[in-house]
Amino acid sequence: MVDIVTLIVTNYTEYFDRCIKSAVRPYVVFDGVEPVNGDYHFLTCNTNRPSIARNLFLQEITSDFVQLLDSDDFLIDGYYDQIQQVISQNDDYDLFYSDYTILNEDFKFKNREYLKSPSNSTIKETAPRIKNPIVRTSVLKKIKFDESLACFELVDLIYKIGPSRLYHHPYDMQSVRIH
Repeated sequence: MVDIVTLIVTNYTEYFDRCIKSAVRPYVVFDGVEPVNGDYHFLTCNTNRPSIARNLFLQEITSDFVQLLDSDDFLIDGYYDQIQQVISQNDDYDLFYSDYTILNEDFKFKNREYLKSPSNSTIKETAPRIKNPIVRTSVLKKIKFDESLACFELVDLIYKIGPSRLYHHPYDMQSVRIH
């Protein structure tokens, strides 16, 4: 069994309930908002930068893998059972991602997002479209999120890991709210 925790950084809590219900062993960083009561580990900060908030909480995490999850997105039922099997069978990879469904602001279906498997020729197209990946904790602690970035810190991390260490699981396993 692969040891996974979910790291959620949020600066608003409107969709938080749906997100937290889909997470396993959630760790939450409330960035500039009051914490929501619940059964999870949490930390508060006022950075206004997800990369700083994520790096702060990475010091607390001892699991093998970290599921990064935006607070207005959610994972399908059975996600962790499926992704643990994928991770167990693909030990050479450091970051795992899947296809997803795009929802509009009122959570109605908008579009299915089919991603490509990573390669040197597709990484520029694929990296900005990857949402909520699972990343090996040892890699996150070594590379870390670039705290100077106010956005695209995940894209930066994906480039640093490199396409040969990314695994695309071509199934619709999460929903992402567009805003």
